Amino acid sequence: MHVLCCRDVTSDLYALSQVFGILLDAGADVNAKDMHGHTPLHYACHRSWHEEGLIPSLVSLLVSAGADVSASDNPEGFTPLHLAVLCHYDPNIADIMLVAGADINTRDHLGRTPLHHAARRATPNIAKRLISSGASADALDQRGDTPLTLAARAGSYKGAIQLLKAGVSACDVAIEVSSVILS
Repeated sequence: MHVLCCRDVTSDLYALSQVFGILLDAGADVNAKDMHGHTPLHYACHRSWHEEGLIPSLVSLLVSAGADVSASDNPEGFTPLHLAVLCHYDPNIADIMLVAGADINTRDHLGRTPLHHAARRATPNIAKRLISSGASADALDQRGDTPLTLAARAGSYKGAIQLLKAGVSACDVAIEVSSVILS
């Protein structure tokens, strides 16, 4: 399953679903982890390519087969939701994770939530979706950065604007950014 999710062999979703069905019927574990702690769902969410509608369909297929949307036993502490935010601009992939029960405020090895990554990567549609789903806009990472301060540090103006439109206070980021500039 890992190989199917990380190679460009998935252009035919029907064929892929047939192969997955055969593997699952034969006892394959949809939550099996490789030597890096990644599950097939991690690989599907990490895909850097995007064929129209294919990645959300692949992710849905894995989730419907029982894939754990909270799996995070990899060195980075990334859950499939973190990877969906980091690697895609399609909010539907994050939606699939959230509907399946993913923790919207889960943290990676740097203490960053999916909203931190959405703000930093200038993915305003995903940031908006995460905020409307209850993501904590004032969560602090290990450096003490909120999603807004991280967006400001990264020069992610679209991400910062989306957070400000959602009502996040600009006071903390103004103080933080001015101290960085003055340092």
